[in-house]
Amino acid sequence: MFDYNLLGKGYVYSDIRNVCCSLGSDDARKALLTEYGNYDESEKLVDDVVNSLYSLYVACQRESFPNWANDLLDKVKDGTLFTAVKKLLEETA
Repeated sequence: MFDYNLLGKGYVYSDIRNVCCSLGSDDARKALLTEYGNYDESEKLVDDVVNSLYSLYVACQRESFPNWANDLLDKVKDGTLFTAVKKLLEETA
């Protein structure tokens, strides 16, 4: 797979997440993950935190809070993001 976004090397897991988000079914996601191969689990731990924080930052810069960010805001409210931060810190300690 070639990802020309910003023409730089990024985390493999962020590409996997981005593609999986756009796939319509669990079967399609499973097929992609099977064919894509392994990824570094530490990338997922970082992405689980950074993607949410950065996306919320972008959402808050808009004049009105976008609907696409509501799920991310829910992660803050229900503790999912906090749990991801704790897990990242535990794994990197």
